[in-house]
Amino acid sequence: MNESRRALFLTAFVTLMLFTSIGYVSCKKESSSNTPDACSNVTCQNGGVCFKGTCTCPGGYEGTNCETRSLTRYLGQWAIDEVISGSSKQGVKGTSKTYNIRIVDKAGKAVFFYIQDLGGNADWDNIECQIGRTGSGVETVTALPTYFVFSQYQVIPNSIYTILRGTGTVNSTGTNFSAEYYRTYGDSTGANTDTVSLSATFLQK
Repeated sequence: MNESRRALFLTAFVTLMLFTSIGYVSCKKESSSNTPDACSNVTCQNGGVCFKGTCTCPGGYEGTNCETRSLTRYLGQWAIDEVISGSSKQGVKGTSKTYNIRIVDKAGKAVFFYIQDLGGNADWDNIECQIGRTGSGVETVTALPTYFVFSQYQVIPNSIYTILRGTGTVNSTGTNFSAEYYRTYGDSTGANTDTVSLSATFLQK
């Protein structure tokens, strides 16, 4: 008799545990299937990728949905105040001038732009710069799109100058930027290097 009761109790206990387990798993599955995909209503533009509801943008784009070109704040006409803040050539340091430049995008390149009319010279065009980079020496590192660098060792067209390197920053609204670049050149006095500082105010698109 006791054996029958024990067997009956054991059977009832196992059955109860089985139903409890099934109910628990069902609840988990139902709960999981009802969890919305965080990216289901997110549309990332310009090659952006959604992860956990947030767009990760490729270089050259920004905004909640990667809808804004980072270059936009750079493009247009700018008024430049230029000062030679350092020079190995006597009598050059401290000289200054004002002029206008134009910044245009480099076709097919989301993170590059060209400076036209650098130095106020109509022949000094296509000075290449890259946004989203910074660095105090030869090596550059990834940075916010408000930072930019001059491409290294580029010859300024129709001039004696070669740009060794340079960096700059623009404000988030694209109304002002500052930059500094180093240029080298040779003349009758020998090889020289200047440090050129630029302060810019936006004029128009």
